[in-house]
Amino acid sequence: MKAHSILIIGCGDIGVELGRRLHQRGHTIYGVRRRPQNLPRFMHAIGADFMNAAELKNQLAPVVADYVIVTLTPTAFTADAYQRCFGVGTRNILAALGAAPKRLLFVSSTGVYHQSDGEWVGEHSATEPRQFSGKNMLLAEEAVLSSRWPATVVRFGGIYGPGRLRLIRQLQQGGLLTASQNFSNRIHRNDCAKLLEHLLLLDVQGADVADCYLGVDSEPASLQEVQRYLARCMGLAPGVAVEDARQRGGNKRCSNRRIVASGFEFDYPNYRVGYQMVLQAEGLTKP
Repeated sequence: MKAHSILIIGCGDIGVELGRRLHQRGHTIYGVRRRPQNLPRFMHAIGADFMNAAELKNQLAPVVADYVIVTLTPTAFTADAYQRCFGVGTRNILAALGAAPKRLLFVSSTGVYHQSDGEWVGEHSATEPRQFSGKNMLLAEEAVLSSRWPATVVRFGGIYGPGRLRLIRQLQQGGLLTASQNFSNRIHRNDCAKLLEHLLLLDVQGADVADCYLGVDSEPASLQEVQRYLARCMGLAPGVAVEDARQRGGNKRCSNRRIVASGFEFDYPNYRVGYQMVLQAEGLTKP
């Protein structure tokens, strides 16, 4: 396979894992983040803040990328932070890309969906988000898909995996279970990177790539179900279920049918397989 140049903007842990996979295939990887010293040595590290239009354009000027992957993370869960990240940041990135990439992959979220009755949703389901997070991500999706380059949006569910141990730490600290039986949707961090790699390689091979995919595992489950499973695996008392008004995921079941039909295979097809690996790596499974 011909080697390509890959530009990953907002290169956090998913971007680094994606870059590692693509580097092993012989591709040249450029990683952009505010603190480039944290990027691995196999990447061409670029220090730039995507909120600074002039700086970003200047730093990207020498880079001729065949493919661009954008993975943005707001600095806080506030309306202003999301508007700046997905509004201002996305516009700055699109303006800074000089040479035409073969395809732009943009990481979004299932938060763009509003459904709340436990129904199944897919790529063609209505998107009428009520929260500022979903609204701003949907506007960013529209900007990317209406750009002058072929583009694909990937809507990931709740991401867990190495370094993403919030649920586990809450249980260890005696946190209460949520009483909600609402469906939630999730995906292991490594499968996020593998999915983006899969779409990029499909495009390289000349296969059809759609403009939107849902990135979720094959088994929607309630947060309470996941918490109880983790507690059993760690040998912890399950705690008392209480109402949790902070749960933001709504109540929907996201279908991964399209990405599976494209030939993608999950390494972690459900939360049990994924969290079992996380708990073993952390040494947290009960004897």
